[in-house]
Amino acid sequence: GLAYACLLSGDFETGTVSAETALRLSPNDFLMPLMLGVLSASHYLSQDYEAARQVGEVAVDRAPRFPMSHAVLARALAQLGRKREALASLDQMLALAPGYTTQTAHRALPFKNPTHFEHWMEGLRLLGWNG
Repeated sequence: GLAYACLLSGDFETGTVSAETALRLSPNDFLMPLMLGVLSASHYLSQDYEAARQVGEVAVDRAPRFPMSHAVLARALAQLGRKREALASLDQMLALAPGYTTQTAHRALPFKNPTHFEHWMEGLRLLGWNG
């Protein structure tokens, strides 16, 4: 919970540490997909796209049916210029969450700072997103 709150408030460093601590203390937690998603998102919003990609790949491997895993991975891959892989991840995310829109994203992640949401969506816009 702390990692998610830090993500939304813009304290990505504390969010990263909190998510890593939660993962270390409870490595088999049923909330693992969420923790990995928050960790990957914290890296993404810190503009550490390679770390976001790495955690995103672990998240997809551990929870392939969790849409956020694919969403963060798609964003990170897009920022890294790996468009083909990013589009495949985006397709997977949309297959799992066909009603996903920018408004859905905004409801799920109501960032305190509007520029953080813009950065969040930039990864998808690099892939031609207009939803």
